[in-house]
Amino acid sequence: MKKPVSILIILLLMLPQLFAQEQKIKISEVIETYRGQKVYIHFVEPGETLSALARAYGVSVDQIKATNPEAPEILKPYQIIMIPVGQSAPSKKPKEIIPEVKVLPGSTPAVNKEPEQNTHIIEPKETWYALSRKYEVPIKKLLEANPGVDTLRIGQVIIIPDLSEEIPSAQKAEPMDNVTPISDKPGYVLYTVRPKETLYGIARQYNTTVDELIRLNPVLKEGLREGQQIQVPSSTQAPQPSTDSRQQHETVSSQEPVASNQQKPVNYIEHRVERKETLYSISKKYDVSTSEIIRLNPGIGSVIRRGDVLRIPLKQLQSEEKATKTSPDTVVLGRDIYREAAKPLASSCTPGEDTRIFKVVLLLPFSLETLDEIITSGTSELPQPEEYRAFDFIQFYQGMLIGLDAAADLGIKLNVEVLDSDAGSSTVKTRQIISSGKLNGSHLIIGPLFAESFELVVDYASKQNIPIVNPLSQRAEILNDPQVIKIQPSPWTIYNGAARQLVDAYPDANFTVVRRNATENSSMAETFERALQKTAKPGHFKTVNYAQTHDQGIMNAMIAGRKNVIMLLTNDKAFIPAVLRRLYENQEKYDITIMGMPEWENMEIDIHYLQSLQAHFFSSRYVNYSNPETIKFVQEFRKRYIAEPEAAKFAFMGYDIARYFTQALYYFGPGFINCLPEYKYDGLSEQFRFYRSDKGGYDNAGMFVYRYNEFKRENIKPQPQ
Repeated sequence: MKKPVSILIILLLMLPQLFAQEQKIKISEVIETYRGQKVYIHFVEPGETLSALARAYGVSVDQIKATNPEAPEILKPYQIIMIPVGQSAPSKKPKEIIPEVKVLPGSTPAVNKEPEQNTHIIEPKETWYALSRKYEVPIKKLLEANPGVDTLRIGQVIIIPDLSEEIPSAQKAEPMDNVTPISDKPGYVLYTVRPKETLYGIARQYNTTVDELIRLNPVLKEGLREGQQIQVPSSTQAPQPSTDSRQQHETVSSQEPVASNQQKPVNYIEHRVERKETLYSISKKYDVSTSEIIRLNPGIGSVIRRGDVLRIPLKQLQSEEKATKTSPDTVVLGRDIYREAAKPLASSCTPGEDTRIFKVVLLLPFSLETLDEIITSGTSELPQPEEYRAFDFIQFYQGMLIGLDAAADLGIKLNVEVLDSDAGSSTVKTRQIISSGKLNGSHLIIGPLFAESFELVVDYASKQNIPIVNPLSQRAEILNDPQVIKIQPSPWTIYNGAARQLVDAYPDANFTVVRRNATENSSMAETFERALQKTAKPGHFKTVNYAQTHDQGIMNAMIAGRKNVIMLLTNDKAFIPAVLRRLYENQEKYDITIMGMPEWENMEIDIHYLQSLQAHFFSSRYVNYSNPETIKFVQEFRKRYIAEPEAAKFAFMGYDIARYFTQALYYFGPGFINCLPEYKYDGLSEQFRFYRSDKGGYDNAGMFVYRYNEFKRENIKPQPQ
């Protein structure tokens, strides 16, 4: 009985390989580490399915789904799928293994390579993709030059192949004019690729196809590069893009198939991309899918630019009214849209160049040096996660990543560099960053978060005219430089804004500021009093010193038949419950609304008092968890990081800062800082209302007053949705 069972097990083990051959799935050679697990980076080819991939890689469909929770049941061509590397990894042909070379300080690595090949020593966090971008060498060529090397290690020596011999001599020629005749090839000219051009766009200019251009220039299989010279037919002179809006929609009857495997011809119209349009917004305008547009426009990729001409399938055109509708729950090229936010701006500022790539540098105190250690003691002595300083601002960083992705979905082109800056009073790492030149060419710097490091970077940013954002400080002193943007409103701004919002919400109310004594929170009380004297109706404002008048002073200040807003500006844990109980007992006689300090929410105060007395609080930060945008962010955060985003850990703030400032760059260009007073933003937790302060920098006047209503927090000045 054992022998048939053994044969059956062997057959079952062989099935994945048999099916993989049947599906002709090419096993990826790119292996990365994702959440501590090694995974294959697989680019989905047309026709591939989850089950076919599972059989080819020797894993289960459930394993693939667990690693890719966002992956749909039906895979999309060219989608990236991570496949876990298991014990029964797919078989590959044996490769020659290059031994790892240990590099000593001051020594030159000895590597067996051809004279024309270069080498690179792997640094922390570098990947195959990063090397490919740095040296402009395809990942495939890097892997071929380094057989046997799958996972990169710090200090490892990697061979960088020299591809100059593979470039046709036509492309090595110095570009002179954009079009140059080829004397020995009648009917063809050399074309020099301009910045941001696509292969599809060049094919349209010269009335040819992408396939024909690749046939004439085989090197194009590796991609198109700025300054590259390629052969194009000379039968049609390249037209210049028209900016006439009247030519935006031109109906064309075409008998051209949209793909080699498509049998039926498709009629289409041409659409010229305008400023702030995205592939998603165009697809919704014409009620077609983004995949249909991409299929009819091979070579456009996921990013389009103003002036591009796209073919739009004619078969699904609908009325103009229906075409303008958008859906907030749509996925574009595998990414969630958090806001279809490219709304026209009513601004006198000059629009920026939205086609350029903006460099954004993020300086955060990750304290990575504290994680580079081996603990040999027992598990009982292991530090708790909260004891690691590296996690202090991790949620701020995670929120920023989601915000940057959401901005990229709108067509914003970003080069984001994240650097580990100093924590506390140390400035060693910050000085190294400045001297290294990594901040050069930045359009925006966010951080550092600590005062000494921030002052150093402000000095550099000021000389280079680079806007620099401080997310956490309330100190007005940092505004002495005109390049500084302070996110946190000053205490005076918050108190003054709270008083004004209360008067706006209850214009006929009777307002009373209650001090526990003459000294506690005196500057705060004086600010509230001055603001109320200016904004409240005459005779509708009073002050009470509780130490002198006790409960009777509050009772005498209230008026029956009118709403009474009582501002209790104290954090005394014994005083607060006693006063609230007395006010609660007098509700039948008086209509009472209280305003307390933000710290109250962390105290043990009877929630029924707060609910019944319509407790109001003021803060620079407020999260409305019923907001659809907040719900989407929370869901995405949970999905990515298997954690709950917390306002106290700045998760929502990170998203808002990334979203606001990258959009400001997109709308107004590098000079966006001058446009901040006109560019208002209501985010997930922050409200940005910037103004230029007397000191020169930009301060924020955005703040919130919220109340308890039906045991939930409610903003008294609702944000626009």
